[in-house]
Amino acid sequence: MNALETAASRDPKKLRDAIAATKLKEHLAPGGPIEFDAAGQNMNAMTTLQQIQKREVKLVLPENYANAKLIYPVPGWKTKK
Repeated sequence: MNALETAASRDPKKLRDAIAATKLKEHLAPGGPIEFDAAGQNMNAMTTLQQIQKREVKLVLPENYANAKLIYPVPGWKTKK
């Protein structure tokens, strides 16, 4: 949903209300739909942990969204390839 199209205006209050009413089910971030509470916070936001592994960015936490296992402790620079 495009909030600007929904608001049909550049009026700040109408635009803010359109963003607040957003419930975006399809997105790239892990977690549930993007939707906002009364304070304007995304209720389903979650923190993720990523690592560079073999020169690629890997999502390692939370485990149910991970595409690689967490490497901990991180090996020293001399042992990295």
